[in-house]
Amino acid sequence: MNTASAQLRQLLTRLPDESVAPVTTYVRGARDPMLAVLGAAPYDDEPLSDEERRQVEASERAIAAGEPLMTTEEVEAWLDAERDTAEA
Repeated sequence: MNTASAQLRQLLTRLPDESVAPVTTYVRGARDPMLAVLGAAPYDDEPLSDEERRQVEASERAIAAGEPLMTTEEVEAWLDAERDTAEA
């Protein structure tokens, strides 16, 4: 085992419990090429409109309540619309 891997394993074994979930998410993202691309994308610093802010707040409330953000039918319709746009 190379030194970097050994050092990483040692650090992981010393993580406090509250750090395990975010570190796991980060490591999984590092292995996923799409997440790596998204993670490297520049930060969107444009201010949110009032409508966008309301949508974000509604989504956060739904997530906190354990509610789905979209039904299966809504997701399928959105994907169909995206596919139609891409094919046009």
